[in-house]
Amino acid sequence: MALSLLAAAAAVHIAAAAAVSPPTARSRRPPMGWRSWNLFELDVSQQLIEGQIEGLIRRRHSIDGKPTSLLELGYVSIGLDDGWQDCGAGTNRTYHSADGTPLVNRSRFPDLGAMVAVGHASGVQMGCKWL
Repeated sequence: MALSLLAAAAAVHIAAAAAVSPPTARSRRPPMGWRSWNLFELDVSQQLIEGQIEGLIRRRHSIDGKPTSLLELGYVSIGLDDGWQDCGAGTNRTYHSADGTPLVNRSRFPDLGAMVAVGHASGVQMGCKWL
């Protein structure tokens, strides 16, 4: 009896495993991208991030003799971690306005929307720590 219960439990487990679709090549790949903190820490700017976008899409690697970009290899995102805020300019010397809106350091990032648009137009996913 115990053996038949074990066999039945194994059959249920095998059937359940078979019902789940196999992982795709995409799901087996870890998240791949570039984060600003790893290279620039707080010394970052819109110009530098746009340069990183260009670096991600530039086809400077040869795969089977074909020029290939890091983007084509699966490095699909660029994230802005820190250094974008206008620290001390907000309420109580924070980087938030009175209504809680984050204040962007416009001398370093004159137009965050334009920077994100450059990334998206290039096929790069853009992200910020605070979004």
